[in-house]
Amino acid sequence: MKRNIVLIMVDQMRHDALHFLGRKGVKTPNLDRLAREGICFTNMYCQSPVCVPARASMLSGKYVFQHRVNDNTQLLPECSYSFAADLKKNGYVTVAVGRTHHIDNGYTVVPVPIRDSFEFNTEKYPFYGISDFYSDRILERTNSSMDIRATETACEFLEDLSLRQPFCLHLGLLAPHNPFALPEPYASMYDPETIDIPEKLQIADIPPMLAGKYSRQAKITEKELREATAFYYGMITLVDDCVGMIVDKLKKLGLYDNTLLIFVSDHGDMIGERRLYGKTLPYEGSVRVPCIIRDSEIFKGGRVMDQITEQIDITATILEYACVEKPNHIPARSLIPLVLNETAVHREYAFSEMPDWKMIRDSQYKFVLYKDGYCELYDMKNDPQETTSLCNGPGYRDVREEMLKKLVLHFINHEEAAKWLFPNAVQAPGAFRSGIGN
Repeated sequence: MKRNIVLIMVDQMRHDALHFLGRKGVKTPNLDRLAREGICFTNMYCQSPVCVPARASMLSGKYVFQHRVNDNTQLLPECSYSFAADLKKNGYVTVAVGRTHHIDNGYTVVPVPIRDSFEFNTEKYPFYGISDFYSDRILERTNSSMDIRATETACEFLEDLSLRQPFCLHLGLLAPHNPFALPEPYASMYDPETIDIPEKLQIADIPPMLAGKYSRQAKITEKELREATAFYYGMITLVDDCVGMIVDKLKKLGLYDNTLLIFVSDHGDMIGERRLYGKTLPYEGSVRVPCIIRDSEIFKGGRVMDQITEQIDITATILEYACVEKPNHIPARSLIPLVLNETAVHREYAFSEMPDWKMIRDSQYKFVLYKDGYCELYDMKNDPQETTSLCNGPGYRDVREEMLKKLVLHFINHEEAAKWLFPNAVQAPGAFRSGIGN
């Protein structure tokens, strides 16, 4: 008998924003428990650190340069491949509840009655001190939450789905994405005065294309960062409680041990790391995502796996789990062989991109190439906070050239011409721009 699938996707949650992974200041008991029962993938990278492109990649199993949904103003064409549509063709009932960002090809979307529960505060409240950065409005503290209501709707619908197995339920949560709309007890759960914030690092090399972002966000005060982090943690605990509601409902219906449960975020949030905030950046806080997968037969045992994986691999994993053949044209790779043989090399590197940069990250180095030809190279083993670029540093020319080769070959191997990389960025080796070693 085919097993059920529940995919919980949150928005803008950092890869390390979990208590059991060492962030002791945040409360995530339900996710901690899920990780103890399942498997946590700690080196999973999204294919683009912005909502719609990342979600389009996971639904289609493709890289952004393949499906070409480059920003939040675009949608995945109806003719594009969708694992949900493939599941539906193979007998699954496919339902989406909550935030999908309209990337819901192949799902029946269940509406959630939430609008009447919220009112915008009309007074300007610039989060992090930057009115054009996060939201320039804050939702009033309320007695409800759109994510709690979406989760309640999903739980109600699970009762119907229990009679129509197998099913694939996608629950989308807005948290911890801004604006920070928090009911109690979450709104005051964390004290801004005592909360941990990133240390102020000296960044040796600032890419010219990010100079404006650094300049604007340098105005953010410690008080503003503390307040925002307290709200961010509150939203993560709200997410955790929503996960607990789903787990409890699955258990009550007798579905828990017959269901593959996946928890993942579309992308991360810098939340002050490297003196940066938000998403769209090639750094770890932005491109790495949390991922926990649990079932009763394969994804079990409480293991933490640090092999490099990509978010699109969830697509192939779901297909294999559902006994649906993966199309040859999608580059997603199932995580099941990796889990069954921990010594297997799943991927040599991870790839992520935005219109202004392309990133490749292997077991030791991360290489970023910007549209203007500027590059960054980080030794992730010795400089995990990415403070010092080695792109033109002494002794790193061969490493840089090898990483560039991997990046170009990534496009060529996926049937894309190298010119799609950046027409003006692939230059002679000595022509790379960097603040070090010129």
